Amino acid sequence: AIRLSCEGEFEAATELFSSISQRDSSSNEYVASLHSLGNIAAIQGNLLLSGIFHGLAKEVNPDVMPPLALMHLEEKPCNGMGEIFWVSSFVKKDVYEYFCQAQGQQQLNCTNINFQFNNIGYDEVSFSTAESDMLYDAH
Repeated sequence: AIRLSCEGEFEAATELFSSISQRDSSSNEYVASLHSLGNIAAIQGNLLLSGIFHGLAKEVNPDVMPPLALMHLEEKPCNGMGEIFWVSSFVKKDVYEYFCQAQGQQQLNCTNINFQFNNIGYDEVSFSTAESDMLYDAH
């Protein structure tokens, strides 16, 4: 899945990471797949979902680093994508902190946001009407 991500094959990579994330929810591999799904979601412009994946990963094991971001940090070849994954990790972290951990009007109840996996990854994200309005206003 990491190789596919480095090649920009996000749909295929998402499918593999999603299959991993549906297994043992306490393993480091599970947490790494959530981080990777978050990186890909950020790159594809689904910022809130990227933040949700970040939060889910940190909730299970805050010590696991995003493997796609590590491609840049460890200077491993990744077709020039390593730096993009590195930056997307900060984006998803910031989105999570702003919308899910914030106090006041912009806070979302991220634990109640529902998303489902299909054979190519996340299929649906649903929000309450108030949350949808708040997200729209934040843009």
